[in-house]
Amino acid sequence: MGIATALGSRPQSARLRPLQVLAFVAALCLTVTGCNGVGFNEQTNKFYQGAAGITNRDGEVYALNVLVVTDGKGNGTMVGTLLNTMSTADSLQGVTATDSNGKALRTKLASPVPLAPEQAVKLQTDASVRLTGKGLVAGYFIHVTFTFTTAAPLSMSIPVLLQGTEYSSVPVGRT
Repeated sequence: MGIATALGSRPQSARLRPLQVLAFVAALCLTVTGCNGVGFNEQTNKFYQGAAGITNRDGEVYALNVLVVTDGKGNGTMVGTLLNTMSTADSLQGVTATDSNGKALRTKLASPVPLAPEQAVKLQTDASVRLTGKGLVAGYFIHVTFTFTTAAPLSMSIPVLLQGTEYSSVPVGRT
């Protein structure tokens, strides 16, 4: 037996073992907890603008990101997308709306909006749904019901937003 062992000292290789285990555990923790989610394409590095509109997927026709853009004078245009999930064609036949106090708003559907099977149609491209009324106030919600040729009616509450710069291309005027 050597003098170092007799005095209670451990050999060099025995002293390194706890350090090696500690280094291994630290490396394992880094690998498991976060190093795999680093890079320029991660979701946290991408711009995301939460939608202001409301989505309803309760029926055979989905209403996606629907809202009303108003000029602040009681005139508005519906913005959003309708998606016909059926394998047959349908069409939007009418829209009714009430303000936050339950009073009817005037609505005008330029013409029935054809909804091809399994296709999406944007409403704002031609101002196909216009609304008018004193209760059409930015910052409030209105209740709308869409009626279709085939699909069941779809009802939902949607926000009213002031035209501003984000919706400057949406045509807003009287019905």
